[in-house]
Amino acid sequence: MKKTLLFIGVIILFISIVKMCNSYAEIDERQEFLKNTPVDIPSKTDNVVEVQETDSMKISNAIETLNSLSSYSGNLTIEGMNSNLDALNSTIKTYKLYNASKKSEIVRLTNKLKIKIIKTQVKLFPKYRKAYANEIKNKLWENNIKVSIQNKTLTLTGGTFASNKNKKDAFDVMHPIIKRYRFKRINFKWYEYDDEYTYWTIDSQSDNEI
Repeated sequence: MKKTLLFIGVIILFISIVKMCNSYAEIDERQEFLKNTPVDIPSKTDNVVEVQETDSMKISNAIETLNSLSSYSGNLTIEGMNSNLDALNSTIKTYKLYNASKKSEIVRLTNKLKIKIIKTQVKLFPKYRKAYANEIKNKLWENNIKVSIQNKTLTLTGGTFASNKNKKDAFDVMHPIIKRYRFKRINFKWYEYDDEYTYWTIDSQSDNEI
């Protein structure tokens, strides 16, 4: 009975972490693309289409957003990191929106934006994974669950994970979060020296992948 209550408490805690980590709303990609896709109206006098200033400004603003994300040196909380990842995703959408453009100025800016996105991701994601692990480590400590991280692998160790069902339930709850932080693997052990522990690989993007 105590084990059951303990596990229920752990799952509730996992769910609360999920809600906190996924407070952002999912945007319909197709509608967003159609809404923001600029419509080029060819000139009646020639074939030259001027670059719309608003398009250039959108890309330049995305680059400035990335500069701000890269230069931030304050404390990293889950709420703050999720807000930053939302901002990062917004710059990626801007890049994908204009990437197919043939306009010389837009091509120049999108190439610059692409390079900046990759550099920012490579810098941020390792820090964010470490900060995320530390955050849930503090939250799960009360439930006698230890949390550790090695590169892109997250390990949770606790007596509740002696049960395969508990491992699976915990994985199902945590999967969307750890995928967003681009972890590649999660281990569940019921004690530190468990040689037959269970793990799942995560189909997440690499840090330099847009």
